[in-house]
Amino acid sequence: MFAIYRKNVGGRVHDRYFKNYDAAKRELKADVERMRDVCGGKVTERIDRMNEDKGFYEYEVRMRVNTGTIVEQVSLAIVDGYFEDEPNE
Repeated sequence: MFAIYRKNVGGRVHDRYFKNYDAAKRELKADVERMRDVCGGKVTERIDRMNEDKGFYEYEVRMRVNTGTIVEQVSLAIVDGYFEDEPNE
């Protein structure tokens, strides 16, 4: 299993893949701070919990940022990932 850091800014989605969950979380937190500093981002919601059904920790930050001309919704989340075509691993 690996962690996918998914950044969604106004519907534009960008995924980054990390072997280490903690590294993905550090990068997500750094992006939150950068968005606060550069775009005046404001956190509107945080999800920080263990999903017992999936057996994976969920971490997500939702914000609003001002890109200069419009205010956009942002979602920064860590989602679990695994390879479907490698059933023995």
